[in-house]
Amino acid sequence: MRMPDSPTLISLDVLRLMDKHPHGTWLAQSKMDGWRRVALNIQGVWHWKAKPGGSGALKPLPAELEYAFERLAWPEGIGLDIEWMGQRGGSHSLHVFDMIYAGGEFLDKMPFEERYALLAGICEDLLLKWPIVLLPVWGNPHLLDAYIYQLTTPGSEGLVIRKADCLQVGGLSKCLDNPFVFKVKHQKRSELALKEEK
Repeated sequence: MRMPDSPTLISLDVLRLMDKHPHGTWLAQSKMDGWRRVALNIQGVWHWKAKPGGSGALKPLPAELEYAFERLAWPEGIGLDIEWMGQRGGSHSLHVFDMIYAGGEFLDKMPFEERYALLAGICEDLLLKWPIVLLPVWGNPHLLDAYIYQLTTPGSEGLVIRKADCLQVGGLSKCLDNPFVFKVKHQKRSELALKEEK
């Protein structure tokens, strides 16, 4: 499983149109500027990949962050899509935004909305605390609000947006009615003027 290397870029005008679609059609998460990887628990042992479907070099996690992650009582056979955010000065965090395996089974038949709900339930049971963070989800009609919020969120590049019924199909993350995962990235800090427009 992998995310598209270059998700379709969209403009704020498209974002405004998405907000007019039926409530909850589109779901968004922060687009983080970090090191993407997959963590897969096989028989109690964690295996790390640089990114979904990737075979590139794996930048080591800080030992204390890896320890904080692995010491949580994650279910065996779980696979998580995560992003490591390293900060100057030594602070760092691990952001969990999707679950791709459960019980050792690839969740290719489970829509994103259901995968996230299942993941959120697991994280709630684990009482996740900093430096491990479950990335929240925003749904339309609040996508533009979420984008504006991301302008002042450290480490955020914008939003990744997908349909609530987005499936993982084969080697590609694919929506049922739309084969694209959308990305809207910050262009200029002057976009903060959007707050005055609303």
